[in-house]
Amino acid sequence: MRLNEFDYQNDVTKAIQEHIERGVPFTECMFRPGSQAFTDFYREVKRLYNEGKIEVDWQDAELLETDIGECIIVEGERVPLDVPIEIAEEDDADAVRELVLYADNTGSLYPQKESIMKNLTRKWRKGVYDSELAAKLWLYWATAAAKSYAQEFGYAFSVQDRKAAAKEFEENWRAELEAGNAMESVQEGVEMCPEACCGKPVTECKCGPDCEHCDCYEKNKAMNEAQLNEKSCGEKGVKPNSPKRGGPKKFYVYVNTPSGNCKKISWGDTSGLSVKSGNRDRVRSFVARHKCKEKNDRTKAGYWACRTPRYKALGVKGGQWW
Repeated sequence: MRLNEFDYQNDVTKAIQEHIERGVPFTECMFRPGSQAFTDFYREVKRLYNEGKIEVDWQDAELLETDIGECIIVEGERVPLDVPIEIAEEDDADAVRELVLYADNTGSLYPQKESIMKNLTRKWRKGVYDSELAAKLWLYWATAAAKSYAQEFGYAFSVQDRKAAAKEFEENWRAELEAGNAMESVQEGVEMCPEACCGKPVTECKCGPDCEHCDCYEKNKAMNEAQLNEKSCGEKGVKPNSPKRGGPKKFYVYVNTPSGNCKKISWGDTSGLSVKSGNRDRVRSFVARHKCKEKNDRTKAGYWACRTPRYKALGVKGGQWW
């Protein structure tokens, strides 16, 4: 965006000056859509553009070649033309699927999930189960998973993505309850602290090593050490699911396999080609060619190649996919 000549006088012209000096696209008008100032803003910008006094990029040019800034009278009322309409944010099906898979496969998140399942199982047995309230409860778990994912990979899920994931969690657990498959398994899968102590699940017991009524402290310590060993990937200082630059190819990452082994995965071109993640056409082509939306196995290079732009440490800018 460049200014050739322009005389600044009022609020609208000052707003245009602000856009030019700060490099803000004219597609991001500061005035309320449909207001008089909004109309005057675009009318003035279009005049300057048509007279060759300002230069804009193709996106601004595309907008300025519409009827934005013009008005017509309909049944006695002034109606602005080509005013952008804000559309409610929708969830991204691929992002929702990614969040669900991450939550279901991250061991550190399971205690909270287990607590929710127990809570909802009790409500189901009492006949007071409410799907809407249950989804709100699952939203806490979806949010915890989203925060963990953001800390690990640097990608933030939207509120709508988290709500959609929570809805899926609710539907899946309700299906288990309806089938009679999950109500007993919740109790069977949780080891409880003796009633003489606190009667809570072992993972929730706050007793220390000197408690006379339970050995929950030692059990929790052993579980924590097991989780740390798994996260360490068998080597001190090696963090799983944390991709980096380098190795035999452009990028590499360590992951834990289902068998508990540590696996190093490398991917990326080493012939000097750059990642064209900023080119939308190339992104669409890559996603279609490599079937990125079907790749959900973290132990495969394809999973990481399709999600390269998500990780800030790799220095590749882009969206959800390559």
